[in-house]
Amino acid sequence: MYDALDVEQRVQRAHMRLMRHPWFRLYSGLFMVGEIYIKDTPYKQDKEYDEELAKRVAEALTKDPSQDRHSIVDSISTQMQQQYFRAMTNGRDVWYGRGFIESCTEGEVEGAIIHENKHKAYRHAGKFSIYRHLYDINAQLAGMAMDYVINLEIDKYSKTVKPTDETCAHPVLVKDALLDYRFEGMDTTQVFKILMNEGKGKDGDGNDFQVDVPDTGACLTCKCSHAEGDEAEDGEGNGDEAFTQLSDEEANAVAKEIDQALREGMMLQQRGTGAGGMSKELGDLLHPKVPWNEILRDEVKEVMAGRDDLRWNPCNRRYVPMDIYLPSAFSERIGPLCIAPDVSGSCIDELPVFMTEVQMICTEVRPSKIELIYWDSEVERHETYETEQVEQLVDSTAPVGGGGTTANCIPSYLKDKHICPEMLIIFTDGYIESDLEAFESLGCKVLWCVLNNPDFESPIGKTIHIDI
Repeated sequence: MYDALDVEQRVQRAHMRLMRHPWFRLYSGLFMVGEIYIKDTPYKQDKEYDEELAKRVAEALTKDPSQDRHSIVDSISTQMQQQYFRAMTNGRDVWYGRGFIESCTEGEVEGAIIHENKHKAYRHAGKFSIYRHLYDINAQLAGMAMDYVINLEIDKYSKTVKPTDETCAHPVLVKDALLDYRFEGMDTTQVFKILMNEGKGKDGDGNDFQVDVPDTGACLTCKCSHAEGDEAEDGEGNGDEAFTQLSDEEANAVAKEIDQALREGMMLQQRGTGAGGMSKELGDLLHPKVPWNEILRDEVKEVMAGRDDLRWNPCNRRYVPMDIYLPSAFSERIGPLCIAPDVSGSCIDELPVFMTEVQMICTEVRPSKIELIYWDSEVERHETYETEQVEQLVDSTAPVGGGGTTANCIPSYLKDKHICPEMLIIFTDGYIESDLEAFESLGCKVLWCVLNNPDFESPIGKTIHIDI
């Protein structure tokens, strides 16, 4: 049955099978980003390809020995990439060679689709690539490093993920894919540095090969241009649509679309029976490490800083003796800041780091009052600090707690005590045993500082992730 399908049907079938598998639901939305094109080109396996490349380079150098060998390799490789096309992406759209897809088994087609979509997910391609600095150093090795990382992930899938039934995907690598197990657990930058130092790699059969690398150019090994889509030749129709580089506006829009698609895919994956498919590289992109203390400081300053203003009554007395009348300055001190640390067992060890940072911020913004509320399954302790007492906060406070995590005790306590803060900062690990609807009625800005739990996002207020 599969052999009777044309190339377009094989690609469509592979996408559907991947979307059915719980491990690959993560990429469901990503498959819908951009267009898919089929190029009407033949295909050669790596051995045949490399033999022809070597033959063409030798012929060119025989005709003109004065030519730079690297430039000749780069030029001929670019031509052959179009002649024996495999696959590529510009970060949004994906192209597949007709001959390449025809040469693949069903699992290899699925592996190729996952491979190209991982390039999209990891921001490898085009103008908004997060690895452009590596392309500037050596474009070919940058492409190879990316392929090593992705292919190790696909190889792991093929060995550990079993299809739940005959309708589910089982992606595998094509026979000549780059694969080297010593790079397992490394990211693209780490692999790139090793390749730069050694100038060699391993093919799919485990054989060493020396990398003869031009200073610039497309990724010769995977036969596609990851770095610059506009370096490829243009064409018209029949799958030969130009490999256009995205504009800045398009690149920014695609980056947001891909991020949203992956987050929606995470939700689909979590609802299913599988929990695999999330690599460290993708996890770092979706949950980037940020300077949480700087973000916290900016958020608090924005809300809690005194409102400076000018007034004519009274005027500035300093200049009255000189018959100069200027307005005087005054600062309107705003309401209290409420800090609510979670004192359940999982947070208590990191509480001093958080409280030290809060104290430093408060010495700058000087709120009229600080209401410090320790909570777990209920409010365990309430301390109040006036402006002049802020500098003693860390030394004088006495946290109490260690029970569950019921965040709804905070808004109910504030209402009972008639506390109306300008801002509420909650320090927690995000593993909360109650819904958060009660926070909507507080009427103040709510800031969640979440410890070591990148999956928690509060539906109310703003979430800052703290990785300690």
